[in-house]
Amino acid sequence: MTKNKNLKKRGLILLGSIVLILVINFILSSIIKQKITGFLLENESNYYTATVEDVSFKLLRRSITLTEVFIIPTKNSIDSLKNKSSSKEALENITLSSIKLTGIGLLDLLFNKKIDLKSIELNDLLIRKFENSNIHEKLKSKKTTNIDSLYLGELNGLEISNIIFNNFQYEVYDFSKNETTFKSNPLSFKSSGIKLIPLSNNHFKLRPAKEKFEIKNINLKFEDAQYDFSIDKISFNFKEKYVAIDQLKFKPQIDKTKLTNSYKYNDAVYKANLEKLTLYNLQFSKLIKGEGLFIDSLNISNLDLLIHKDKRKPFNENKRPGLPHTGLKRMKFPLYVQQLNVRKSTILIETLMGDSGALMKVPISNLNAKITNITSIKSFREKPMTVTADALLMKTGVAHLGASFSLKDYNHDFYFGGSLGATKLEVFDAALYPVLGLKILKGDLDKLTFTASANETVSNGKMTMLYHDLEAEVFKSKTNEENKFLSWTVNSLVKKSNPKKNKTPREVNLHFDRVQYKSLGNYFWKTLQGGIINSIAGGNQTKASKEKKHHHKKKKK
Repeated sequence: MTKNKNLKKRGLILLGSIVLILVINFILSSIIKQKITGFLLENESNYYTATVEDVSFKLLRRSITLTEVFIIPTKNSIDSLKNKSSSKEALENITLSSIKLTGIGLLDLLFNKKIDLKSIELNDLLIRKFENSNIHEKLKSKKTTNIDSLYLGELNGLEISNIIFNNFQYEVYDFSKNETTFKSNPLSFKSSGIKLIPLSNNHFKLRPAKEKFEIKNINLKFEDAQYDFSIDKISFNFKEKYVAIDQLKFKPQIDKTKLTNSYKYNDAVYKANLEKLTLYNLQFSKLIKGEGLFIDSLNISNLDLLIHKDKRKPFNENKRPGLPHTGLKRMKFPLYVQQLNVRKSTILIETLMGDSGALMKVPISNLNAKITNITSIKSFREKPMTVTADALLMKTGVAHLGASFSLKDYNHDFYFGGSLGATKLEVFDAALYPVLGLKILKGDLDKLTFTASANETVSNGKMTMLYHDLEAEVFKSKTNEENKFLSWTVNSLVKKSNPKKNKTPREVNLHFDRVQYKSLGNYFWKTLQGGIINSIAGGNQTKASKEKKHHHKKKKK
């Protein structure tokens, strides 16, 4: 009998406890819902409305789940932005399917008004930014978020150990253009957390929860461009002031040949694997405040880059690719990178050429380079941007390159020079055969040196190509069959060696008129190609200048 009474008593206590927990859950859920809605609208109630569909509070698990969270601009604030009368530069429409907070420090929350979370999970976060680019610059708000002085109302602190994003998206819609100007694909990643350090008058400064802040497993899809982008890990070390990006990959979603076939013009297909990218002394506060990107040193290690083009397709003649230094001068965003270093990297340039579809391959391996003074800031542009690089060309020839780009407003000149060490002349086959149908059978390059100056329209310079025992053959256009007559003719006319016996080395001129819709790489290569052809075949006319004269003669007729 006593046993039954005890069991009954325990049952009632258990039932009472469950009821009490349910009541507490219900009461706290209601309170939390009101508090969260109020917090979401802190200082912004004139511009936004906030709603939370449901709040689920689990006392024993110390977790809160918010479903269908909406922070939406009011109709009046949207109309003001459309009509260019808004005091705000932009408005954000923020929606989430759910927010899950786990590992809540209840005692801190109830008695100290401090939020302490093990993790926060943001599901289907969509931030849609509305802007009007026609709003006059003077009317735009210059107010930026100061992470060293944040106001939290009644809260006395915040610390989150982990932050998880599932299907995060960001869009920008411009009312002046009536179109979406930017749209990201869904992004999921996990990062270490943040904390707020108290100052005074309920103000706080934002800092990482740990000295090292990490974001892992970033994956993006660019559907329009048919590319995938991924990063294994981004590490922010705030103590030592560097950012490290591990295993960055950028690749087409389909085969490179299929992708080039889908293009109207001969645009390049890229595939990149980067082992490590490190930014030293990145000034985080300036970047967050929109004051510019300032970096002491940017290091690229073990980059493997493929560039694939089909030159059987036409060029887009409406393109106007700028030169790097003129682009920096036009840039409005403040940028200053003292030094960029490239180490132990590889570039493979593949080009399908001519009617025969011959594939030109130019491998550049063991690339080490340094670029200094990359800047758009006028006070730093008194000094030029400089480039030095060393690499193996075609896997055998040791190549050196130096360049200097003037950053002064009135001067668009740049200078470049370099050398290629001893190698077999056959290394030029991959470059010369698809363009000229010329295949080198034998011969040795002793050394090639060049210097040149250029601007936005024309390049000029000198080249000395020292070699001996050259022998070549010429192939028929559109086939891989040798043209024996032309081969005999070429071998009769080409300079077998430079210098000739008991003669001084022959120096040739470099000259090329830039084709404005083609890239810097094309400008650089065509300048050198003319020198190589002139060195082997004699004369100082490049193919471009001959074509120009031929066109001029036809015009006279």
